[in-house]
Amino acid sequence: MFDLKSFLLEKQDLVNTALNKCIHQEHCLAPRIVSAMHHSIMAGGKRLRPILCLSAYNIVGGKEDKYIINT
Repeated sequence: MFDLKSFLLEKQDLVNTALNKCIHQEHCLAPRIVSAMHHSIMAGGKRLRPILCLSAYNIVGGKEDKYIINT
């Protein structure tokens, strides 16, 4: 049986990790800007759309290791 809750949590962790890496690669930005970006992007409730996009990509044959850069 498909467990939606665990699927969403797993994919949410994947998206969070990728976003966190992207934010902290911006070495040219002031630390205050990076902190504000982190606060805004890592706020809850912003993961369903990326998870749906990633799932659609998988359905049409996309490979999971290709859709998230730098993970």
